Amino acid sequence: MFDANGYLKTGWLLDPSDGNWYYLDPENGSILTDWHEINGKWYCFSWGVYGKKFGVMYCDERTPDGYTVDASGA
Repeated sequence: MFDANGYLKTGWLLDPSDGNWYYLDPENGSILTDWHEINGKWYCFSWGVYGKKFGVMYCDERTPDGYTVDASGA
């Protein structure tokens, strides 16, 4: 994904069309999936299963592996 100036987007990304959060790898801009530690907190991102879009951050719910995350996703 690129911004309006053609620069590669990285870091946190909110999709305004559906309100979902994604995290784009700081080195290559790829959408993260699975569990990742970001700034000292752990977040889980979807593999595109169980009714979630690919890369969507789980928040305020139970992850597929049984952990509960709060509204911040941590």
